[in-house]
Amino acid sequence: MTVPGDAVHVKWAYRIAAVTALTLWVVFNVEITHIILMFAIYITAAKYWSPDIDLDSEPYQRWGILRFLIYPFKELVKHRSRWSHGWIIGAITINIYITIVFALIIAVLNLVWLPAIEPAIDIGQAFITRVVTFDMTHADWVAVGVFYACSYYAHIEHVLVDKVFTGDRKA
Repeated sequence: MTVPGDAVHVKWAYRIAAVTALTLWVVFNVEITHIILMFAIYITAAKYWSPDIDLDSEPYQRWGILRFLIYPFKELVKHRSRWSHGWIIGAITINIYITIVFALIIAVLNLVWLPAIEPAIDIGQAFITRVVTFDMTHADWVAVGVFYACSYYAHIEHVLVDKVFTGDRKA
């Protein structure tokens, strides 16, 4: 069997996200704005920080001019190793790396002070301050939990699709 391509992973991500969104709305009565946010995080994770960012792949190429931010991960991590495709350690490794990338982007934006996004930077700085000083609110914990849960969910979907389409290979 061959490894599924990006189109297969993205198609499955949309299917799973749609079923999950519908379930959250109908069964658990989650607010639609929260569902949209979770859907967006999940699809973004599936498309931009897929386990395949360790290759010169579609997810890697999607970063465009910001690809240099993902390049160190691509060069340091062997494809389909536990550091990228592992059920737990792969998701943790990628999420830590992406968190560092986001922190770098926020730091650069903070240095160049773009007035159009100043409110977002202020919110981000306030959030980071609460995290660093261990003074997180319940809403902060929920936001962090939802972000990483959606990202982990996208990671697991990728690994499962790889396993289904290729048989039980190392991951």
